[in-house]
Amino acid sequence: MSAFPANTTREGGETREKASGQAAGGMRGLARGHSIQRRLAIAGGLSVLAFLGLMALVVLSFSERASNEAYDRLLLASAQSIADAIRINGTRIDVDMPIPAFSMLSIGKEDRIFYRVTEEPGATITGYPDLMPGLAFAHGTDQAFADGRHLGEPVRAAATRRLISAGGEPRRIVVVVAETRESREALAAEIRTYALLPLLAVCLAAW
Repeated sequence: MSAFPANTTREGGETREKASGQAAGGMRGLARGHSIQRRLAIAGGLSVLAFLGLMALVVLSFSERASNEAYDRLLLASAQSIADAIRINGTRIDVDMPIPAFSMLSIGKEDRIFYRVTEEPGATITGYPDLMPGLAFAHGTDQAFADGRHLGEPVRAAATRRLISAGGEPRRIVVVVAETRESREALAAEIRTYALLPLLAVCLAAW
């Protein structure tokens, strides 16, 4: 009996074992490839979310700052307009309230405007005596801004002060103008919308 068939059988078995091993190795390599791709996809998604979150914080901060700066300029201009209308009558101080001082603030229909004119250290000449009583000026400045509440509503206030001479004596006058926050919050929301929508679209496209 010839031995070739037996050798052929053994060689065939070894070939099948090699093929099976190569197939198993290929499957393991494919699984590793899928695992790497999945990890990369997760890492990329997390990076996009982190970037979106960071940019959202930046936009929120910028929108509040831009809104405050825009309306603060109007508030301060209104306070300065009132200060310019101060008149000296002997030793008495009079204020002829200028209409433009408030018309420049009448942007939003829902906003309410308050004012106070006082002579330091605190005697009220006209306006709301309890409007922002704690508002203080930084050393060396004659302008100030502050957030607070008045008549139960959140307000933003601007103040200016002037040194005048009445009856031959120097007297310091403080003008405070405050408004409720509806218009500036609406502007901040509009800035956020215009800034975040394109950013969100870019992130979705990158995803």
